[in-house]
Amino acid sequence: MRLEGVLTGAPNDQPQAVDVGCINHQRFTALASGSHVVVLTADLQRIQTIVIEATVRCLHTCLSNGFIAAGHGNKINIYEPKPDDTGEQEELPYKWYLRDVLTIEQTVLCLSWARSGHHLVVATANDIILWQASSGASAGSPASLTPIEASADHNTMIPCWRSAAPNPVCYLTFSPDSRLFVSAGRQDCLPKVWFFRDHEPNDPFVVALDFVYLPHPQPICSLSWRSPTSNPRSCPAYISNILLTSCRDNICRLWSESSREEPLAFFISAVISSDEQQSALTPLGQRQFLLHWLNVQELHGADSNEEVEAPPPLPSLREDSAADAQSDIVSVANMSMTVPVNVSVSTVAPQSSSSSSS
Repeated sequence: MRLEGVLTGAPNDQPQAVDVGCINHQRFTALASGSHVVVLTADLQRIQTIVIEATVRCLHTCLSNGFIAAGHGNKINIYEPKPDDTGEQEELPYKWYLRDVLTIEQTVLCLSWARSGHHLVVATANDIILWQASSGASAGSPASLTPIEASADHNTMIPCWRSAAPNPVCYLTFSPDSRLFVSAGRQDCLPKVWFFRDHEPNDPFVVALDFVYLPHPQPICSLSWRSPTSNPRSCPAYISNILLTSCRDNICRLWSESSREEPLAFFISAVISSDEQQSALTPLGQRQFLLHWLNVQELHGADSNEEVEAPPPLPSLREDSAADAQSDIVSVANMSMTVPVNVSVSTVAPQSSSSSSS
């Protein structure tokens, strides 16, 4: 037995080196370590180690079907899960096999699956490319679970849209309902929320997208969508998308989507500012105040197919203390969910060991 079959190794020093996926309501973790993709169970027990020909720069899992997309160099390997009948893994009886290899002109920086499994968005230094499941081989359909090896002249994913990126993209993620995705660079003050307009009349596999800006006074540090349910498309009630952004001005903003009857727009429904006193060991301005969504239902691996109640109107922006604003964000999130959602608050000091969370 090889050493990598026992020791998984440390994750790569990249933003998208670790991701949590789901297959048949069972959670798993995908980890990029060197040129390997390691699949772990919910309690971090190794299931499989996939060897790739180059260092894995980014990976992302699809929550609807368990697919794994791993970017290395100018290629993207797509792996699909298949039932494992050997009986070696009772907790998560699946193995991942190579399904497709997508090749682009430049190095892949980051990528994100749509929750529906029908789209994969990829960013390079100069472009943002959207891939779509080809006809008859939809990434979310049961019929697509037959081929294992990829074919160079017949990809199951085809490019359907491309846009130039003024700066290399560092943040890229789809919304939970797969209608939107957000992109931003490392020093970006204007994240873009992209939305689908319509298909081209002469080509159903060519789509048109547009975007709206989310202006920030300084570059953003992180962003994350609220996840209201395991499958928002199956929920009859309208649930607005909410995006949480952290900025270098140490203020975190909660951006709420406008009504579906109106043109797409986002407004700030609440803010949180850091009220922590600066550490004497850390120079002012070097501390980063970050927020991330924590979905308790996903953390516990619960089955979340129950109905979601329609959310009441979101409150407007208030100028209260940081503690009151944090309570507002938690209450806003809980309005649209059948289980509570926590907001994790962390203060990161890049050159100091002091940190705090609440």
